[in-house]
Amino acid sequence: TQGHRMALSRQGALAAMVQALRARGFQNIAVLGSMARGDDSEGSDIDLWVLDEHAHREERMVEHHPITVIFEPVELVRANLARIEVSHARVLFDAGGRFAALKRLFRRQQSSLRRAIIAGTHDEVNELLEDSTRGCLASRLLSLRAAAVRVASLPTYLATNVRDPRWRHFETHY
Repeated sequence: TQGHRMALSRQGALAAMVQALRARGFQNIAVLGSMARGDDSEGSDIDLWVLDEHAHREERMVEHHPITVIFEPVELVRANLARIEVSHARVLFDAGGRFAALKRLFRRQQSSLRRAIIAGTHDEVNELLEDSTRGCLASRLLSLRAAAVRVASLPTYLATNVRDPRWRHFETHY
């Protein structure tokens, strides 16, 4: 079927990109996002996470599939555990057990991260509600809509343990 061919092609694109990263010397590579969680579709991009000395990002098309590679130093990841889907990362290569150590750290800090997600969302919603009392009608309505999206997204934050979702994705559902 076409869906099966698309899945094979996505797997082929993933394998080709991972092989290219390995050829460049990268030893710590994981899959993030919908592909790692298993809820990807034919139109989903492929998100790769590479532990590197310098933070940067690369975007490529491989076999007609968009691939985003996020390069981050371990120290940056440790400092921003609430921003990254550490618990859902599907580790492909883990030289020195660096991903395993990050996952252990995440599990130890998970309850405090969840509290921080709730508190951060609460503060953000309160700011948006305050903004909704000022400005023109259109501006006030946009602030109320943004507050509603954040409240409606809280269960997703808590399920994924991530407080930095891609808003445009959530806004298409509300």
